[in-house]
Amino acid sequence: MMNSILYRVRLVGLFLLAVGGSYGTSQAQEDYRMFEAKTPQLDSAYAKGVSGHIAGELRPGLLVMAGGCNFPDRPARKGGAKRYYSEIYIGEYLGAVHHACETKSSEVNIWWWLIGHLPQPTAYAAFQQYDDQLIVAGGQSAEGDLRDAYIIQLGNRHGMTITPLPSLPEPRSGMASALIENVLYLIGGRVNGKLSNTVLSLDLSRPQKEWREETPYPHSPFLKLVAMTNQDESDTSSGVPYLSVMGSFTGVDEPDQRVQADVTYMTYTPQPKQWQTYKIAPDDPIAAHGFGGGYASGGEASFSGGVRADLFVTALQREKDLKDAKAKGNRRLVKKLQAEQRAYLSHDPAWYGFCSDWYSFDKSRGRGEAKSGFRFDGRADAVYLDRSSSMMDGMLIGGETMPGVRTPSIVIFTTACNPRKFYVTTDPNYQQGDSGSPK
Repeated sequence: MMNSILYRVRLVGLFLLAVGGSYGTSQAQEDYRMFEAKTPQLDSAYAKGVSGHIAGELRPGLLVMAGGCNFPDRPARKGGAKRYYSEIYIGEYLGAVHHACETKSSEVNIWWWLIGHLPQPTAYAAFQQYDDQLIVAGGQSAEGDLRDAYIIQLGNRHGMTITPLPSLPEPRSGMASALIENVLYLIGGRVNGKLSNTVLSLDLSRPQKEWREETPYPHSPFLKLVAMTNQDESDTSSGVPYLSVMGSFTGVDEPDQRVQADVTYMTYTPQPKQWQTYKIAPDDPIAAHGFGGGYASGGEASFSGGVRADLFVTALQREKDLKDAKAKGNRRLVKKLQAEQRAYLSHDPAWYGFCSDWYSFDKSRGRGEAKSGFRFDGRADAVYLDRSSSMMDGMLIGGETMPGVRTPSIVIFTTACNPRKFYVTTDPNYQQGDSGSPK
């Protein structure tokens, strides 16, 4: 890619327009610009894309991306080994977005550099942006689930510090998380290797108080919950903070149960410590999705991404049957199930039907509804940043495009190409090389 001047961009006034829907339902789609960028390309294995990673925007226009996992040497469908990563990268993107606007390019060349490492290679950790910090808890490594909890914070000249928090009571991974004011909530996930419906909280203003047990959610354990809080919603008329949680796949660990997609919306109000559940009807628009491995937009109270419910139920049950067949030494059944598994992993990405639309849930009607507006390609175990956590209107980072296959793609969309929203200065001493690293 040709060398280009890296612009330093400073926001004056409000950077983003207030829009009516999840992706501008009150605004014409052509008002938005969509850009493609890439996750860090400084390491050949990481450059292939990861999922289950950590990401946030700790300073305006400065992305942090860390950890994750992939199959860099051999595809998952051919029995490849999963690799976990500890690298922490930061990337400067605002100037590159503005330059792409000026040149009418669809590509953004983010300038990434390596600034440090996580305490150990980690994927599927819970994380939340808390002011200018990333709070990270738990996760998974090649050795198993983790108890670590810590704060990632940027220092001067793009250095960074990691500050320990109280360790989790047990190793935990794959949990949903959300923040209400200063309190971080961890919902479900795998605890000591088994799915759990337990909930933990930590008051970040008084972390020395240790983790507290909250009321477990009133359902058998779900695989890959998605959570958000109404404090980020555009409509906070209720005045009472609560968690919104979407669950789908159950029966994964129970030996006497079949895996099923029991799509359920739940809310948790911390003050009375009360859960409320809303069963999703089979004809509900969101029943086919479940958003397992998906993501939420807290600013608009909506869900997207994740796997298609019916296909993933079959795949999960096959994995469960395969484990059982191996334990019983049933070689014929093992061979049959492994062949089915390879076939399942050999389709084109579109066949898997990862969710690309956005849906909200109307508690008064007890039904989900599709949100009109902008769409991303469907992904699972990606990171989504919305207007409440990013300078852009939306940013989707990495993740899976189909089971076992990661992408290095970052999709950005914004109204910021409107020149009234920028004050731009050019620093002639700041240039970007072909590799995305500074000259």
